[in-house]
Amino acid sequence: MDKLKRKADIEVWLNEFVQTADYDETGNKYYFVFADKFRGGMWTLMNTNGQWSLHGKGEAYCDNEEVFIQKDEAVTFLWKHRAAVNKARSELKNKQPV
Repeated sequence: MDKLKRKADIEVWLNEFVQTADYDETGNKYYFVFADKFRGGMWTLMNTNGQWSLHGKGEAYCDNEEVFIQKDEAVTFLWKHRAAVNKARSELKNKQPV
């Protein structure tokens, strides 16, 4: 799947998240980073043992802690930020050897 064009595409991607996301051994979580177009920083979407969370950080702000969300909330959030998510996914795909 190249671009996330529908909410159903986002759900499929989240189901396969651990196969494409980076892994943090210290925190024991999978994560994906993309631009925060609204606040000018970066969002990190994380999955730890099936639990989704978000954290935002930029030059002028840093969320106090990660916010835990349900999968349907993650779909809605990613839908709002799909352009940034698609761009980050494309950049990762272009970096990986073929």
